[in-house]
Amino acid sequence: MKATSTKPSSMELTHRQLTLLRKKEQMRQQQIRKILLFTTAGLLAVVLFYVLAAAYYRTRFLPRTSINGIAVGGRRVEDAEKSLKNSVEEYTLTVTLRGGEKEMITADDIELTYISGNETAEILSSQNPLLWGPALFGRGESHTVETEFHFDSGKLKSSLASFPEFQKEKVTEPQDAALVQDDTKLFRIRSEIYGNQPDLTAISKMAESAVQHSEHELDLNQEDGAYLSPAVLGSSKDLKEKMDELNAFLSAEVIVRYRDGLAVKLDKETLSSWINYDEEDGYYLSDETLYTNAYMLMSEAAEQYNDVRTTLDFQSTSEGIVRLSCDPYGYKIDVEKGMDSIVEALLYHKKTEITPDNMLMESIDPTFGGTYCEIDVTGQHIWYYESGELILDTDCVTGSESDPDRRTPSGLFYLYNKEQNAVLGSNDPSDPYEVTVDCWMPFYESYGMHDARWRDEFGGDIYKYSGTHGCANMPSDVAHALFDRIEIGMPVIVLRYGDGISDDLP
Repeated sequence: MKATSTKPSSMELTHRQLTLLRKKEQMRQQQIRKILLFTTAGLLAVVLFYVLAAAYYRTRFLPRTSINGIAVGGRRVEDAEKSLKNSVEEYTLTVTLRGGEKEMITADDIELTYISGNETAEILSSQNPLLWGPALFGRGESHTVETEFHFDSGKLKSSLASFPEFQKEKVTEPQDAALVQDDTKLFRIRSEIYGNQPDLTAISKMAESAVQHSEHELDLNQEDGAYLSPAVLGSSKDLKEKMDELNAFLSAEVIVRYRDGLAVKLDKETLSSWINYDEEDGYYLSDETLYTNAYMLMSEAAEQYNDVRTTLDFQSTSEGIVRLSCDPYGYKIDVEKGMDSIVEALLYHKKTEITPDNMLMESIDPTFGGTYCEIDVTGQHIWYYESGELILDTDCVTGSESDPDRRTPSGLFYLYNKEQNAVLGSNDPSDPYEVTVDCWMPFYESYGMHDARWRDEFGGDIYKYSGTHGCANMPSDVAHALFDRIEIGMPVIVLRYGDGISDDLP
């Protein structure tokens, strides 16, 4: 028997498929409506939450907000203020000292107290609460406010001063670089010492600034002026120049040789004592000190070597040996010139030898080489010699002995002028006179020899009652003869009994 099957018609299959498709579509539409419903409900919930959260942040700081480094997100103003207050009043300042030691100053040490202000509230009022979402997932906002607080600066300074490292027994004062002499008397530079002496005034200002800016670290090693420093460093150009100057001065070598062959050597052994020193300027050269020492050296030598004479024993024509007063002669060190020579040699760092100059004529020939003019006041006579030979002699009239102002001075003099037709006179109201002479030969101030044509007699006792004003009058012919032969610079010896006749000589 042959099997048979029944197949639906194409029309029946299409109808079923359409029915199924319609059911599937209905189910899909229902799912979409459910999804839309749940999504809308979710969005409404989110919006409601966001709005509620925004309302929440109207009185609180947005998430991730910080003030002066303190996280205040989600906190009210009063809570933020409390945190700021705590951060202030829990403040500490760590001070790092030279040498690495650390000391701490607390808020209590300096009576640090917080003063509430309006800046925190202003930050809250300026924020948009609707932006809490971006703030939550973003970086947030960081604010800095000038925290108002008060502290006792006097107690801050006291706290600093109480640091153990700042106590006297632990402090080394700075020391300037300076010049010192070594065993060879030469100078070298001693290096500076920095020490660790604090400048409390400067450090107090630094600490005040740190507190005012809420800084927690103060490293004094990084702060200029925290410690007192030496004013002069070993690298100082001025110090190096002074050292070179002093060592160059000590390199000088001056030998002062005296007339007996003895010598004084001025080298660094002696010269080191000629260098000044005081606490403020250290070692230095002083012109005043150099001149003073050189002057003392020359003065001491003068006391030892000077041999000054002011008299001369002269063989007079009529009275034997007579001691004459005269200008100083012999040996007298020129102290001023010697002093200048020494100082100049030292300042120019010379190695030299100095022989002090003699200020005087070393000796006077008591015979004057046999050429001189001799006036005997007591005997009223004049002799003129050339090379030991008597050329002329004459009686004369000298000054009035009874009048001290008109006495002819006695002693050794030298003719200092020759003049013809000279006008002599006096403006003294009590004794005015004026006279012209042919031959004027002065030997001391206004005293001299000259012709006196108005006199008929010379010699004898005339000078006692009719003496001159101090000059030596002589006859005209003799005066002319003497004037022709005598030369400027020739010795003129004026003698008087009692001024040193041989009987009175030692």
